[in-house]
Amino acid sequence: QTNDAAFGVGARLAIRTDLGTTPAEVIEFSAPAKLTWRQLDGRGQVTWLLFPVENTTSVQMIEAYRLPGPLGALADRFFVQKRSAQAVAQSLANLKRLAEWEAYQQRQKLRGAEPPPGASPIQLLA
Repeated sequence: QTNDAAFGVGARLAIRTDLGTTPAEVIEFSAPAKLTWRQLDGRGQVTWLLFPVENTTSVQMIEAYRLPGPLGALADRFFVQKRSAQAVAQSLANLKRLAEWEAYQQRQKLRGAEPPPGASPIQLLA
């Protein structure tokens, strides 16, 4: 979610996780291939890279973070890494659904047809 009208470097984001919402800022953006944002508290940074591959797109996500305090490494090993992997898998599944929805809408427009009434990408995420 973004709070800025123009999306790009400097845009402020609200990154939602199961632990709450984290404020972040876009620090690198080159549409449509690269997006990097960092948490404003300095604890994490994520880069999304998109590469065209034949008739599809390959997506790579690079995540760097640190957990503070003496128990941070233990929490990371026994909880955070597994939960983060699950969250990334869900994010990629959501991204795939949204991309497929966009492609479907474009095909419908080329055919002069409209998408089914009430259909939306939000339903695809349910």
